[in-house]
Order: sequence, then structure tokens, then C-alpha cells
Amino acid sequence: MMRQVPSAFDPSVMVIDEKKYLGKIIDNFYFVLEDGSEVSVVNFISNKPLIILPIFYKCMTGCPLILGSSIRAIQNINGDFNFIVLSFDKNDTISNLVEFKNSHAYYVDDSRIKFGILKDEYSVNKFTNSTGFKFFFSKPDNTFVHTLVLIFISPDGKIVRYLFGSSQKEYNIKMALREARIGKFSFNSLIDLAFVACFTYDSRTQSYYLNPAIIFGGFGFILVLFTLTTSYLLWRRKWKT
Repeated sequence: MMRQVPSAFDPSVMVIDEKKYLGKIIDNFYFVLEDGSEVSVVNFISNKPLIILPIFYKCMTGCPLILGSSIRAIQNINGDFNFIVLSFDKNDTISNLVEFKNSHAYYVDDSRIKFGILKDEYSVNKFTNSTGFKFFFSKPDNTFVHTLVLIFISPDGKIVRYLFGSSQKEYNIKMALREARIGKFSFNSLIDLAFVACFTYDSRTQSYYLNPAIIFGGFGFILVLFTLTTSYLLWRRKWKT
């Protein structure tokens, strides 16, 4: 929800409590798309992974940066998922949306990418309360201060990952989408499951890295299997002679 600007700003207040929200089912809320149609997030998910980018359309700083880096990455990623840019500013209009899009995303030609505005204050509160997203309005600066984040939702509506920062990386988005896909089991996700299992997400560096325990565990299993196979073949050869 929107908060009053603190007297002494502490950036840590913008951090989302991942332990509290990861794995939680996102509340249903409504937003209005560029064409004026009203959509609920439950229907918009439509059994696909969903990436939500919360911004406001009068933003001239961090919002265009995270949008640009996200779109550049997403356009290089294949797969069936949706990406929705959502304004949390109750004063934003479709006109603001179109102006922002024409200024910062005029080159987008990807049906998976949509722009919208949270319908009303009730929907804004539903969104922030269920995702942990934070923002407040700074009167001296006449702007919103908010978390720069991509929120990844699984096909069954669970929050599975937050990626923070204005510079989003294709690799991290691709990995987070893999995690989102396995939120709902399907045969095509078996490959994703095997791939994700070898990686761990480090919230401190905002990146994925090879999980040493799993990697070494895999090598250990292969070594044991190789040893047993070799022993069996030697025993069999000796038995035949």
C-alpha cells in the first residue's frame, strides 16, 4: 500500500520480505489494459507463467530503465508466458500509459507484453498486500519512491521469484521463468526441473549460480555408478575365464 514518506529515508524499507511472500498465492485484483478492457489477474495468468513489472507512467528515472532492460531480455526468450507492466498510481490514465509506451517501448512487437493500470485503490491494496511491493509518494520531489522489481507468478498463481534492480539480465529472467513453469507440474516441465535443480538463487547478488552441493552430489553419484559398473564388468570377465 502507499505509505507516507519517512522523515529520514532508509532504502531498506523498500525491500520485500521474500520469506513472507514466496510461495504465496497472489490475491485476485483488477486492472485496465491499453484498449480499455478490464481484466482480473487470475484470468490474465491463464495457466501461463506471468511476470509483473509495477511502475507508474509519469516516471522518468528508474521505470524506463527496468522496462527497457526487461523488454530487451524478454524479446530474446522463447516460450509461452505473459509480461504485464502495471501502474500503481491511481491518477494514471490510459493517455499516460500510451504516452509512456510511445516514449519508452515504441519498438515492442511482442504479443506477450501488455501495459495496464491497476483499476482502483482497492486493487492497488490487493496487489501490494499480496506481493509485498512497496511505494510512497515524496511530496518534496513530487514523485513516487518504489521498489524496482520483477515479480514472477507460476501458472497456478504462486509467487515464485523477485528480481530486483533497474538492470535486468536475460539469463536471470530465463531462469526465473523456468522456476515459474514448474510451479504447476506438466510433462514439459521435467526438463526445466532438472535444469533448475542445478542452480541456486542468491538474493544478495540478484543472480543464479551453480549449486555446489547438487553438482558435487551429481558427480558423486556418477562416480559411484562408474565404480559399480567397472567392478561388475571386471567380476564378470574374471568369472568367464
